[in-house]
Amino acid sequence: MELIIGIIGIFLLYQIQKRIYRQYWDKKLEVNVELDHQPIMEGKETTITETISNSKKLALPFLRIAYVLYCNHEIIEETSNKYERNYYRDFWVSVSINQKVTRKIRFLPKKRGFYRLKTIYLESPNIFLTEKRSKEVIAKSSLYVYPANVPIDKIKLPFDVLMQQYRTNQFSLEDSDFRGIREYSAFDPMKYVNWKASARSNELYVNVHEFSAKSEIYILLNLTENIEEFEQIFEESIRIACSMAVNLLQKEVPVGLISNGVDCMTEKEIMITAATGKRQMTLIKESLSRCVALRSLSDFSNLLNKCYSGKKSNQLFLIISSEHSKEIMGSYQKISKVASNTLWIIPLYKEMDMNGLSNSSYVKRWEVNRNGKTGELS
Repeated sequence: MELIIGIIGIFLLYQIQKRIYRQYWDKKLEVNVELDHQPIMEGKETTITETISNSKKLALPFLRIAYVLYCNHEIIEETSNKYERNYYRDFWVSVSINQKVTRKIRFLPKKRGFYRLKTIYLESPNIFLTEKRSKEVIAKSSLYVYPANVPIDKIKLPFDVLMQQYRTNQFSLEDSDFRGIREYSAFDPMKYVNWKASARSNELYVNVHEFSAKSEIYILLNLTENIEEFEQIFEESIRIACSMAVNLLQKEVPVGLISNGVDCMTEKEIMITAATGKRQMTLIKESLSRCVALRSLSDFSNLLNKCYSGKKSNQLFLIISSEHSKEIMGSYQKISKVASNTLWIIPLYKEMDMNGLSNSSYVKRWEVNRNGKTGELS
């Protein structure tokens, strides 16, 4: 008799707990995942804050939580990106009655990109582990991981060439007004030295002019299909473009960016009009973070031809392209005629050759490391 009563008791307990967990397991249960909203640089670490709050008189001894941080996810299925960027987390936690659990975990993003959390998956069985209940909750958190900086000493040569071109082009523009004087720099033509002011201070000073048509530098970035073999060339091209843009903007040079790479949010090719300031710097960094390569990229030679036909007198160009086909070389020669001394950086692996091109003052080979470390001019 006692055995029968015991069996009946266990059966009733099982049925009661099953109904209770089925109906109330997710009541007053809040799970939140927050990314540090401050952008970080590729290769840097940040934190993820996980908060589980169970504000009811029902413990959850077995609570499963799973989520994915998607990187540049909107059109990733259309890209040729073979390597994994997403971050997956799946774990179990025990939450007592009226308990709040907060965890901070370290997060080291694998690659640059725009990481977004969309949903959190929750699952909890009853005490006897015979039935599972689950649901998804909407979550909104995001993080920009900017392309890694290329040290200034590695891009100093092309940077100095661009700055010299910029100064020369700027002073050749007409319609300028005297604004004041400043200290002389290596990029200033001697004809603008203010000899009276220099004699008084025993240091060189130059006249500063305000130009109605300011010189602009456009970075033209060619991104080939992003297959695993050329992954480092793809990423290094983006890093060079970003670092050059940042350093030029820090010198108050108007910078624009045109690329056949696609913004994963707008699903359009990147095209940023030249401007100055911190807002422009952020815009370029974010656009290059979200940049992906579709399987059918636009022909870069056509992009160069458009720049050639629409070129203005105040525009200068920096081309970054590992591809150096006859069509691109022909387009480069055309654009160099209307924009003299156009600089071209060619990122390549050590064993690759330049197919007839050679290093010169305005064509620079950039050696890319397969291990992901920053390359350099060769």
